[in-house]
Amino acid sequence: MKKLAKKMNNTLFDAASGEMIFALLGTIFIIYVVITLLFIAGLVTVTVLLVKRARRKRMARIVTPEINSKTGEDQ
Repeated sequence: MKKLAKKMNNTLFDAASGEMIFALLGTIFIIYVVITLLFIAGLVTVTVLLVKRARRKRMARIVTPEINSKTGEDQ
C-alpha cells in the first residue's frame, strides 16, 4: 500500500477538497431550506383550515341561536 501511495500524485487528494466542502454544505443548506419551507406551508395550511372552520361554526351559531339562553329570553 505504501508503494501505491508513493506512485500517486500528492495533489490528487487536495485538488477539489474546498469545492467539495462547499458543494456538500450547499446541498445540506438547500435541503434544510426546502424542509423548512414545507413545514411553514403546512402550518399556514392548517391555520387557514382552522380559521375557516371557526368562521363556519360562528356563522352557524348566528343563523340558529340557542333556544334557551341563560336569562330564559330568546335573543
